[in-house]
Amino acid sequence: MFGQKQQHKLEKAKSFSEREEYNTELLEKILEIGEENNDILIGLQKSEKRATNFRLIYWAFVLSAFFGLFYYLKPIIDFLFQNFTNFKSLLYQIPTLGERLPETNNIQNILNQFK
Repeated sequence: MFGQKQQHKLEKAKSFSEREEYNTELLEKILEIGEENNDILIGLQKSEKRATNFRLIYWAFVLSAFFGLFYYLKPIIDFLFQNFTNFKSLLYQIPTLGERLPETNNIQNILNQFK
């Protein structure tokens, strides 16, 4: 049928087509893996965006709660700072308070009578 040259060409063509099929299968597998990786990466991007948004919402809530609490307690804080000197002087007067009360003088007189 065929001569040796033609037979050899046919074998080359057959092995080439087998290699081509093998390469095509490999390319299809690589494409499939690439698409799968792309889907995974897209999912990671979406979850990262969601996490960033929730992190922003969390910090907005924390900061607004802090400033709201400060706004609510500001009159009390102002009152304490304005009257700090009064509180300080009151603290210095506590040790001498017993000497200035009339009842303590009466108690000291009674105690002195028993000596």
